Amino acid sequence: MADTPASSSDKPVLLIGVGRGGSRIADIVRSTCAFPGLSVVAADTDLASLGEVHVDRALQLGEAWARGEGCGGDTELADRAASASLESFRALLQDARMVFVTAGLGGGIGSVAPRLLARLARECGVPLVLVVTTPFSFEGAKRAQLAKQALELLRAESAAVIAVPNSLLFARLPPDTGTPRAFEISSTQLAQAVAGLARICSAKGLLVADLAGVKRIVRRPGCVCSVAMGHGQGPTACADALAAFLASPFIGDASQWHGTDAALLTLLCGDDLPFAAVTECLEKVQTHLPSQTEVLVGAYTDPRLQGQVQLTGLLVRSGTAKAEHQPDLPTNPKPGVATGRRRPRRTTPAEGTPTQAALPFPEQQLGVFAASPQPTFHNGENLDIPTFQRRNIAVDAGESIVLIQAVPQAGPPRRQAEGDHVHTVS
Repeated sequence: MADTPASSSDKPVLLIGVGRGGSRIADIVRSTCAFPGLSVVAADTDLASLGEVHVDRALQLGEAWARGEGCGGDTELADRAASASLESFRALLQDARMVFVTAGLGGGIGSVAPRLLARLARECGVPLVLVVTTPFSFEGAKRAQLAKQALELLRAESAAVIAVPNSLLFARLPPDTGTPRAFEISSTQLAQAVAGLARICSAKGLLVADLAGVKRIVRRPGCVCSVAMGHGQGPTACADALAAFLASPFIGDASQWHGTDAALLTLLCGDDLPFAAVTECLEKVQTHLPSQTEVLVGAYTDPRLQGQVQLTGLLVRSGTAKAEHQPDLPTNPKPGVATGRRRPRRTTPAEGTPTQAALPFPEQQLGVFAASPQPTFHNGENLDIPTFQRRNIAVDAGESIVLIQAVPQAGPPRRQAEGDHVHTVS
């Protein structure tokens, strides 16, 4: 009898920590926040970093390129290392029902590999959420610029990108907190937030969100995502968790609540919390959201959280990301005035002109050349892949451009003399 394919509910929720920062978050999730149905993977070029974490699987990237060391902020080397691990990533994603990726931007592999994972997730039809951190100001302008470029490329590849400045992770800590303790607390807070989001599609719980609804929310085009997290303990656990949730440093600004179009809410508590308190807490959260907000909720119990409540939310705001990254262009230019732009493509073909849908070009892969020396990488992009495919531009018939070379009417062929022209017509 042939094996039947596993249903989506049988597949795990996958968390991939990329690079040293992402692997550290994955390690904390696995040791303190893991739950049935969650698979945790750490992926890095640095073997020493992978040896420090305890996860379900440690994936070494680009062994032939990085030779077990880090990329040292070299995005070209990181791109080659990530591309060489393409099939390993693909195998991971194909076996997942939903994927969460966490990484620190500004370095090498953490700035490059998440973009490759976003592309593969889109190919595999798996919903993916990226949770990335950006550098501290004291880490230098070069690292900040690299992180900014990486974030822009990530947002072009995936709708659900949560960017958390590292400075926000320390915003609520007392000034006299020791440095090691500060990093431990901030990393744990981010790990709890990621684990809380990952639980939204857990197979078991008091309230379980529908996977189709989650896909619809995280794939909204042109959206900006934020994450909020609050924790409470004792007799006032729900109230404290809600207050901390609303003031979460990950949001950055309380005004972000007002423009929320969709939200994924997860409440995690011990099995001693009455269900009435669970529903009351979730209802109070929704009173702070606009009435038209689409809300999906999940509630789960964990014996390790007796007397505690943890509230996590993914907030989605539409129509903001595009405005943030595209400059305003002049509209309705006067006839005859140069604008520096190409003339717009015709939207209605002339009568009798055949039309053609977007051409189904397959995405180019390196294939057997993934581990070969590639001199064509620049700024993290493989120049052997056509520009229109690297930019995800759909090619249609549009206004075809034809090159016509003048041909003599009679006589033997002649060499093209100086002054002959190639005419371009449309």
